[in-house]
Amino acid sequence: MNALQKILIVDDRKENLIALRQVLRCLDVEVVEASSGNAALAATLDHRFALAILDVMMPEMSGFELAEHLRNDENTRLLPIIFITAAYPDELHIFSGYEAGGVDYIVKPYASEILLAKVKIFLELDSQRQELKRSNLVLGRAVEQSPVSVLITDTDGVIQQVNPKLCELTGYSPGELIGQNPRILQSGETSPETYRALWDTLLSGNAWRGMFHNKRKDGSLFWEQAVISPVRNDEGAVIQYVAVKEDISDRIRMEQDLQRAREDAECAGQAKLRFLQIMSHELRTPLNGILGALQILEYDKVYNAELTTSAKQALFSMIDIIDNMLEASRLESSELSFTQAPLQLELLLATLGRMFSVAVQNKGLHLRMSLAEDLPRRILTDAAHLKQIIAHLMSNAIKFTEQGTVEVRMNQESGGTSDRPVLRIDVRDTGIGIDPDKQQLVFALFTQGDDSLTRLHGGIGLGLTLTKRLAELMGGTIGLQSCVGIGTTVTVRLPLVQLP
Repeated sequence: MNALQKILIVDDRKENLIALRQVLRCLDVEVVEASSGNAALAATLDHRFALAILDVMMPEMSGFELAEHLRNDENTRLLPIIFITAAYPDELHIFSGYEAGGVDYIVKPYASEILLAKVKIFLELDSQRQELKRSNLVLGRAVEQSPVSVLITDTDGVIQQVNPKLCELTGYSPGELIGQNPRILQSGETSPETYRALWDTLLSGNAWRGMFHNKRKDGSLFWEQAVISPVRNDEGAVIQYVAVKEDISDRIRMEQDLQRAREDAECAGQAKLRFLQIMSHELRTPLNGILGALQILEYDKVYNAELTTSAKQALFSMIDIIDNMLEASRLESSELSFTQAPLQLELLLATLGRMFSVAVQNKGLHLRMSLAEDLPRRILTDAAHLKQIIAHLMSNAIKFTEQGTVEVRMNQESGGTSDRPVLRIDVRDTGIGIDPDKQQLVFALFTQGDDSLTRLHGGIGLGLTLTKRLAELMGGTIGLQSCVGIGTTVTVRLPLVQLP
């Protein structure tokens, strides 16, 4: 329920106050009487008045003087004042009344109907002013408490008002933003075309919608979805711009993550397709060899050592491919177990030398294997997986080397920031080398430097992937250095535990 509007009537004569109250009795208002200027000023401390009706001639303080006091008080400076007098009907006093801040000047005797009509007008204006004030208060609080950022500028783009959410988002205080241009938030990441489109739209009188990649006070970046609209006066002229902006950084990050996931899925799909093509090719090749050898043997019906050897090699190639696939599957599913046991390094190198002696001889390569003098000969490690790591590296080196040397060297080095020693294994070849842009790709699953079906060297691209994962599971690292046409060196570093 709205409180009654209040009218202040001031006169030093009691009969005049009674007469005024009688005129105003038909209005749904509260009338407050004061018999002096000081009493009237005291009443304004306790009441908000919609209108004041003042007598001009009063002892101690005239109506004109009272009006000046009211105009000088922030709470009453907009209070409408009607002067009523019987003593000063001349134009000079009438002018003085208006100059003192009066909105009307009535000379007694007056028609009560005329006074009532004027009072009703000012009461209606007060009602409208209070409604506008309430609307502005609601709007102001909506802006202040808005969960999105609000920024208001003049037509030159100078910031006039900001809300707390904008300050919270950007890290700037209102004092740091007001009077500045919104370019204080620019990061350089939003394209100039965006700003040109923004001003073209606003200058044409329309609202603009778009995104900014802006910068906070601390230098961090954030994304905003913005709607910027022109504000017009009653004549239709643009007087301000209002920007309502929402922080969409989390949404953008989610979209970027989704895009990366989509791209990764596409890459995985391509890798799967490439793997199936390579597998089909690699398995078909030895199968064709075996089938051909069996058909010749069936036709000749005599033992042929060369054909038998060829068929066996093809079978061993297929077994190797299947073993690598099973090993990759176990690595992916974390089914591998690691067992530490004593290992004699000379015996390990001797075993590896025998394993690859035929392959090296068939290609006319030199195989060199050595242990550094300061390297302990007995260590504690997972012998099977260490042997597997070196075997994969030697197999790759021999496969991609047509002439020259394959060298395996093991030595000891310090652990850098750690006091623990490290076993370093270098497998060097003088083979074809790897392009710089593909050196990191070769550690990916089913990837080779050349993964076309017409490549010169077989394999399904699992060797280096298995080696890398085994090394990491054993607490080590792997890296390579390579130069096309000169060769490749792959280095594995593993924790070294010496045994007496």
